[in-house]
Amino acid sequence: MTSEDFYAMASILVAFFAGAALLTPILALSARFALKPVMETWMRFRQSETTDQDKILQDRRIALLEAEVQNLNQLVQQRLEVHEFERKLSAPASDADAKLPPA
Repeated sequence: MTSEDFYAMASILVAFFAGAALLTPILALSARFALKPVMETWMRFRQSETTDQDKILQDRRIALLEAEVQNLNQLVQQRLEVHEFERKLSAPASDADAKLPPA
C-alpha cells in the first residue's frame, strides 16, 4: 500500500464520517417530521380500536344489568303475590262467608 493509497483512503474515510456527522441530524429531523403524522394516525387508529372494544364490553355489561333488573323485578313480583296469598289465607272470614246461614 502506497502513501497515495493511504491518503486516498483516509480522505474517503474523513469525507464519509464528516458526511455522516452532518447528515445524521438532518436525516433524524426529516424522519421525525415525516413519520410524526403517520405515527399519530396509527395511534388514533389504535385508540379507536380500543374504544370499539370498550363499547362492546359496555354493551355486554348493560345487557347483563338489564337482565339482572328483570330478574329482580320478577322476584319482587313473585314475593308480592306470595305475600298477598298469605295475607288472604290469614285474613278473617270474608263477607261471603258471613252471609252463609248457620248449619
